[in-house]
Formats: sequence, C-alpha cells, structure tokens
Amino acid sequence: MATVCYACGAPLVGDFKGQSDIYCKGCCDGRGQLKPRADIQRGIAQWFRSWQPNLDESTSLKRADLYMRAMPEWADKG
Repeated sequence: MATVCYACGAPLVGDFKGQSDIYCKGCCDGRGQLKPRADIQRGIAQWFRSWQPNLDESTSLKRADLYMRAMPEWADKG
C-alpha cells in the first residue's frame, strides 16, 4: 500500500485518504478512479498559489506540470 498519492504526493492518511490505495481524495473520484491529469494539475497549481500569492496562473500551471513529472503516475507520461 502506498503512503503518498502517486499523482500528487499528498499523504494517504486522515482527511487526504480517498477511495483508492494509491491516490488521495483530491486525485480520485468516489470510485477510486484517477481524475484527468488537467484537473489534478489545476489543483496543484491552486495549492501553489495558496502559499505563493504573487504567483500568476500561467506560472503556477507550468510549475505544477514540472512537479507532476516527479510523481509515479506521471513520470513516463510527461
């Protein structure tokens, strides 16, 4: 069983735990199926902007893309 989400790196415990053994509740739907990559990228970009308020949307999306490439789910899918 994974300890962090394969798609975003969130811990798979407590409020982050979803219906999947490898994806957090933000990255999977109610059946445990992975959400579309673009949806997850937007969520990560929004998270970046929440703690970097001067970050514009375009830059945050680019940074989210780079971040996602380090995650097991996206590593070979660039």
